Amino acid sequence: MTYAFLVALILAHTFTSLAYAHEEPPLRRSYPHAQTVTSLAYADDEFPLRRSYPHVQTISTEELKAKYQDTIQVDARSTVEYRVIHMEGAISIPYSSSRFISKLTKLRQENPSKPLVLYCNGHSCSVSYKAVSKALEHGIKNIFSYDSGILTWVEANPAQTVLLDESPADLSKLISKAQLKNVQRSLPELRKIAQDNNALIIDIREKHQMKASPKLDHIKHIKLNKLLFQIASKLHHDRTLIFIDATGKQLRWVQYYLEQQGYKSYYFLKGGVNALDKGSITVNY
Repeated sequence: MTYAFLVALILAHTFTSLAYAHEEPPLRRSYPHAQTVTSLAYADDEFPLRRSYPHVQTISTEELKAKYQDTIQVDARSTVEYRVIHMEGAISIPYSSSRFISKLTKLRQENPSKPLVLYCNGHSCSVSYKAVSKALEHGIKNIFSYDSGILTWVEANPAQTVLLDESPADLSKLISKAQLKNVQRSLPELRKIAQDNNALIIDIREKHQMKASPKLDHIKHIKLNKLLFQIASKLHHDRTLIFIDATGKQLRWVQYYLEQQGYKSYYFLKGGVNALDKGSITVNY
């Protein structure tokens, strides 16, 4: 990973009442067997969140591959996640952005007939469902959720995936669940690691997420954009790093940068602060 790539990431980071049209959307006409969750017997097992969003129309991997050039792919995840991996040609419009609807509306106006396909990480990620629901509430139609997510897509279609600024995606550079699990530790385990005078505890949570903090001494709060700059400059390369986030999910993307820059001694709080019991946290007033 180049320094320029990380700088580009930092700059990017710094910055449904549902009413369908009487005419079927073009993508649905092309795929009459593409159905909503209410008609899929296996949906609850394979796609556990579909039951909560029965109004959201979905598209399968096979369907999207067949109609890729005839659809517009929208990455609804954060810019950090997008910069690590995204569909080739996908447009980054984070659902969390205050400009989500305005940007999506502009995209629809520029492409009035093409189906919009929104995606996030995988089967248990709710972002694409929420994003489609919000779009529908604002009258944006002919819109679908690719709820298999980018992690399924890259395995099935590396040729149309950008991973760490390279396409086709090199699947050997994907960080596996086992690799992630290997650096996850419980709070008691992290306390022992933190006894090393060379250890540095870094909390990357946003201000609104800091209603409570884990019972660890000398926690340093570093915003994600600043942290990525420090990783790029290898500022803490010789220290044992302990990272904390809210749910344990954000750090999986930080791990890509740590690995690319050759960091060897680092650990993540398993499950994040939100998974800790009351006896393990201090409430912040």
